[in-house]
Amino acid sequence: MTRLEQGVELWGQFALAQLDIKRRLGHIPRDNKLIWGEYLHRWDNEDWRMVLEAVGELLERYPDLFTTSQRRAFVHTVQTLLKYEHDHDRCLDTKLTKSTTWEMSMVLRELWVKCQEPLKPRPVKGLSSWQSLFE
Repeated sequence: MTRLEQGVELWGQFALAQLDIKRRLGHIPRDNKLIWGEYLHRWDNEDWRMVLEAVGELLERYPDLFTTSQRRAFVHTVQTLLKYEHDHDRCLDTKLTKSTTWEMSMVLRELWVKCQEPLKPRPVKGLSSWQSLFE
């Protein structure tokens, strides 16, 4: 499995867990134990890097899929990872970065949902779904 595929796999597992919580509770509580305990507290810098690389690939191929705030959250999360990754193995799991991590986790879910709909590909590639994007 390539790094990109690993990133998409992590992203997908996380997004599906979030969707299940949202379906059961109607919303995702900010302190949800499953989200933090099974995912955000466990993901290390390398896991985040793989997920963010997958998001970056999506942004490059389908820029119109992202809202301005989603782009901003993505860039801020990447900058935060790069700034603190040398200080901590899980730099996005610290008190300092918790709000950044939470915002990006919601963006990951939102983008995953958008990618389940037919995509309007850029002229370079005629891809029609998220799954085919990385084949």
